[in-house]
Amino acid sequence: MLSRAAIHAAGAYSCPNVRIRARAVATNTPPNGAFRGFGAPQSLFAAELMVEHVAEQLGGGVSSVDLRRKWMLRLGDTTATGQVLTESVGSELVLDAALKAATTFQPSNIPTVRRGRGLSLVFHGSGFTGSGEKKLSGTIAMEALADGTFRILTASTEIGQGTKTIFCQLAADALGVPLERVTIAPQDTSLVPDSGPTVASRTAMIVGRLVQEAAAEIKQRLQRERPPLRVDKSYIQPDSIHWDEATYRGDAYPVYAWACTIADVDVDTTTGEVRVTDLVTAVDCGKALHPVMAEGQIEA
Repeated sequence: MLSRAAIHAAGAYSCPNVRIRARAVATNTPPNGAFRGFGAPQSLFAAELMVEHVAEQLGGGVSSVDLRRKWMLRLGDTTATGQVLTESVGSELVLDAALKAATTFQPSNIPTVRRGRGLSLVFHGSGFTGSGEKKLSGTIAMEALADGTFRILTASTEIGQGTKTIFCQLAADALGVPLERVTIAPQDTSLVPDSGPTVASRTAMIVGRLVQEAAAEIKQRLQRERPPLRVDKSYIQPDSIHWDEATYRGDAYPVYAWACTIADVDVDTTTGEVRVTDLVTAVDCGKALHPVMAEGQIEA
């Protein structure tokens, strides 16, 4: 959690002179379990507040949107860890899309209610940090069974993000067979190989790719062999990714997702009630394997 918080602390912005220090401290709060989006949202929230504070201090017609557009990371820019962004940089894309979709701001017509508009522009690393995926070397297997069906064997679990659906989609597409002919084995360690943990936005990108590769190999082998067949695939980190664990410098993540959210919020100054009256979100998550489920993830 601290690792991700530190890496994302400069926000989705180009900052040539930056020093980030991160410390973990013991507190008296109760123990906490795992949760999604760990680390990055906490420091990104602070970074976005700083943009608003700077715009407020500058005044003179300079808006926080103007500052974000001026500072945002673009293709070819360097992140706080020294990573050069060479592909899939959607900062401007999501900012423009959110601004276009947002309605014209209208103040509240109720005397006791104050309405404000907030905007955030963020990025989020996908996959394990740095050399994490290399150390994990996640593995999956796929079987072509004698009855003409196919079975995926992976430790990646379904926790509401649609793993079972997208893995079957990827395999069926690569095999060129109907979706109903592909199943997933139970996530039982006596049956499936170690695919790595179901965390860090890695399931579709890392493990899903292994499913594709295994399905493609089985399809080729079926042209000259008869089932049952089994193919195992393990993740191999590309040589283009370089990360120094000691200095925390280099390519923190293979790729980043980008998002811009605009929210209108009412605050009743009499009762203290807070109500979100309008919300627009634009997300560049790459290719949405299942658009409806991707939309649900964003809305949730």
